[in-house]
Amino acid sequence: MGVIDFVFGKRSGPSEAPDGSYLEVRVFTRRQRLLKSLLAVAMTLPVAIFLPGAWMSGGGGTPLFYFMLAYTCIGLLATIRYWRTSSTLVPSDEWKQKEQLEEQESSRKSEEFWGRWYMRYAIAIAAFAIAGYMLDENPEKWWVPAFFGIIGAIKAYELVILAVVIAAIVLAIKLIIALPVSLAVILGALIIAFAVRR
Repeated sequence: MGVIDFVFGKRSGPSEAPDGSYLEVRVFTRRQRLLKSLLAVAMTLPVAIFLPGAWMSGGGGTPLFYFMLAYTCIGLLATIRYWRTSSTLVPSDEWKQKEQLEEQESSRKSEEFWGRWYMRYAIAIAAFAIAGYMLDENPEKWWVPAFFGIIGAIKAYELVILAVVIAAIVLAIKLIIALPVSLAVILGALIIAFAVRR
């Protein structure tokens, strides 16, 4: 198609291509071909009108002149091509749906693979290792290892939750041990009474 090819033709029925994919023949009307050709001329003309002046002013051997000449030639060829092209092959709706389903399936498998526990834990270990190394090498930039630490915590969220639960239990035990004996006995009795009542 073209550089600015927003004009579409009407569709005919699907046909099977040599590679097994389904394509449709899209036909361009005379008006559509004329519009595309005029668009190519409009993009080429502003550069083409400066070519004679550039040649006559002694700039014929400069890289800019050759660029303008090449641009003009490509524009002329595009104009001729747009005018002569009456139809083209495009993927059919069935083939587009098939490709979309294949992409969704591939994306699902990729997410499933990277979401498995051993892959997440491997990424978490690498992130924690990078965080520790960067914190040791450059402690002033603490936000960089903090970022990798957050990534590791997200990837190994089960271990983080387990660590938080264990820390909470240990802290609660330490608090109970630190209490006076009478208060600890009363608290233990209340806990037992509540458990029995339930």
